[in-house]
Amino acid sequence: KSLKFSNPVLVSAKEGSAGPSPDLLGVLNALQMSCFGLQKEMPVPVSFLFDAQRRLVAVYKGPVAAAQIKADFALLTATSTERRTAASPDKSGRWHDPIGATGIRGTISLLLDEGFKEAAEKLLEAAILHYNAPLPPDAPAADAGWSRKEFAEAQRLLALWNIERKDYATAEQRYLLSLQAVPQIATRRDLAKLYSGLKDPKLYPALAAQLEEITRADPDPVELGKLGVLKIEMGQPAGAIEPLQISLGKSPDAVNFFQLGQAHKQLGQGREAVTAWEKAIELNPEMLPAINNLAWLYATGRRAEWRDGAKALVLAGRAVALTEGKHPVVMATLAAAQAETGDFKAAEKTALKAKEMAGAAGDQPWTVKLGGWVEQFQKAEPVRD
Repeated sequence: KSLKFSNPVLVSAKEGSAGPSPDLLGVLNALQMSCFGLQKEMPVPVSFLFDAQRRLVAVYKGPVAAAQIKADFALLTATSTERRTAASPDKSGRWHDPIGATGIRGTISLLLDEGFKEAAEKLLEAAILHYNAPLPPDAPAADAGWSRKEFAEAQRLLALWNIERKDYATAEQRYLLSLQAVPQIATRRDLAKLYSGLKDPKLYPALAAQLEEITRADPDPVELGKLGVLKIEMGQPAGAIEPLQISLGKSPDAVNFFQLGQAHKQLGQGREAVTAWEKAIELNPEMLPAINNLAWLYATGRRAEWRDGAKALVLAGRAVALTEGKHPVVMATLAAAQAETGDFKAAEKTALKAKEMAGAAGDQPWTVKLGGWVEQFQKAEPVRD
C-alpha cells in the first residue's frame, strides 16, 4: 500500500499552490509506476510524503495511519542501508518474474510517454547531482558502480535533448562525462554520430579517436570503412590502409575499394591502387570515380610500369559514355589517354573541347591546365602526373 524511495526524489511544485496540479499528479504517478513491476495507477485517496526540500519520500496508496507516516519520517535521518531496506519490496514467496533493479531510463521513458518532458529533464538533472555525490559511509560497495552507470546514462539522455536544441557543445561535454564514468561503446557511437553530423574538419581528430575505440572493441566493417575514409580526409592515407583492408575482408564494397585505391595512390603505390580500383569496378561496373581514376593512372602514371595507353583509352571511353561527354575532367582524362597512345591530334582536339567546357563551368584551374596540355600535345608530349 505504500512505496518508499531509498533516496528522496526531487519533484517541483508551484510555490503557494493549494494542492498538487494535474500535471504534478501525473508526474508522481509516472514515478511510482516506474519504480517496480506490478505497480498500479494511484487510487483515491493517495498521499505523498515530502521532506523540507520538497523531495518525494513516499507514496501512500489508500488510507494511511499516522504511525506509518511518523515511522517513514524517521527514515529521513536513517542510514543508507536502513532506507534501502525500508524501500525494498517484500521478496518473500514465489515471484512470477525476478524483481528488476530500478534505473533512470525506465522512469524517464514513462515520463516522456505520458508527455512530461520538462519533468523528465529536471529529474535527469537532479539524478546527475545525486549520482555524482559522494556515497554515504555505510553504502554497499556495489553502489559505486551502480551510481556511475546511472550518472553516465543520465548524461547520455540529456545530451540527446541538447542536440535537439542545437546545443552541440553541451551535448559533447555530456557524452564525454558519460564516457569518463562508464566507457560504453553505445555512447561512443552517439558521440561519433554527433561529430560526423557537424562536418567540421576541426573535429576530425576527435571523431577518429572515437572510431578507433569503437572498432577496437567491435570491428564492424561499416565503421572501419568510415575510419579509413576519415583518415584520407585528414591527410593520413597510411592510417587508412589497415581499417579499409579489414573492412573489405569482412564485407567487400565498391566504395571502400575505391577509397583504398585513393590511399595507395596518395602513398605513391600505383600497382596497389590499380588493384583496388579494378576491384571497385568489378563490384560496380558504372562507378565513375574508379573508372576515371584508373584511366588517369594508366594514362599519366609517373612510372612506366603503371602506364597502359590501350587500357586507359578503353576506360576513358567508358567514363565519357557514362557522363555523355559533358564533364570536362572526364574529357581531360580521355585527352591524356589519347596522348599516351600517341594520337596527339585527337588529344589536342579533345583537350580544346574540355578547355571550353571547363571555361563555361567557371573552372579556372582546369581551364589553365588544359591550355597548357594543348601546347604539350602540339609538341607530341604526353601528360605525366
